[in-house]
Amino acid sequence: MFRDYIYLDMNRITSYGRKCGMDKSIVDKKENCATEEMYFEEFEYKIEKEHIDKDFLILSEEEDKECINRIQKQMIIRFEKELLIPNEFGQVEFLKKVLSNDSVKNSLTSTLSNNDTEIPKEFLSSIIKDRGSVPAYFNIDDYKIYTNLQGEYFRNIEYADFEENVGELVTVVAKVESVCKIKKDIVLYDIYKDLLGLSREMRRSIISNDNSNVPEEIKIYGQGIKVSILAIYK
Repeated sequence: MFRDYIYLDMNRITSYGRKCGMDKSIVDKKENCATEEMYFEEFEYKIEKEHIDKDFLILSEEEDKECINRIQKQMIIRFEKELLIPNEFGQVEFLKKVLSNDSVKNSLTSTLSNNDTEIPKEFLSSIIKDRGSVPAYFNIDDYKIYTNLQGEYFRNIEYADFEENVGELVTVVAKVESVCKIKKDIVLYDIYKDLLGLSREMRRSIISNDNSNVPEEIKIYGQGIKVSILAIYK
């Protein structure tokens, strides 16, 4: 099977692989993409064959509602859905609102053109590489499966390459961190924490002194399933 890997968190994969009796030394001795991908595929095959319906759940299009109700914390799930990121993440106007706050102006160094409608890709790339994460989510029935993708686990691609996959069908393997069956606002991204990398103390100081109504968070609404992504591929 030929796959194009978009994201692969080998730290989590090898950790869970050891629990399944897999030998991580193979990856340690041959640190290259092909070996890591083979390790993941072996892990995926092993957990599907040995732990199906207990620790591993495959969500199918025909059984979305039935499957989604069986999801529990700590499960590993696999599904195929459109990869989505919130529109606000790539909009210059949104960032300008954040930068209009004097307390955070100096936290970012980037020149944005007044005529631009999107944040320059190289700027987002530097944020993701240096700071950490991209908010992402998937719609399954009434649920939002959501996460923050860590830039260091992008598979030899930059943010601009990753963005080309937004709106496309991808296969996702993820570990469930929490399940909430109540519809409510879900915080996908904390601007001060996830974008600017500010400490809790600094965030509190900014929020307490802020009268500009700058949005602090990017949110979506629905029933939420928070996950940690192990792999995304096509």
